[in-house]
Amino acid sequence: MNKYTTTERELSTTAKLADYQQSLLKRINNIAVSLMPEFEDKNQAMDAVTLDDGSLMQLLCSIQMEQKTRASEHEMRKVRRRRENLEAFYNSLQELGGTLK
Repeated sequence: MNKYTTTERELSTTAKLADYQQSLLKRINNIAVSLMPEFEDKNQAMDAVTLDDGSLMQLLCSIQMEQKTRASEHEMRKVRRRRENLEAFYNSLQELGGTLK
């Protein structure tokens, strides 16, 4: 039985991608790396780790938007509040033990 590390699996998956897909993957990685200063606080990083993929992507997009947009301060506060409320919801959901039925 062969056991692969996560890195080995990622490398083998990356190797199967076409050139244009690898270029896109590099761009996505660069965006993610540029957002890492937002997660210097361990608590923020751990909160982000517990989010599902869709919520994590929303979080990253809202942070990117805050950094790069020329929207009004009012709009930015709305986005920030929405993001914080989403994070709080998922934290409370996790404390309750998972999904609500």
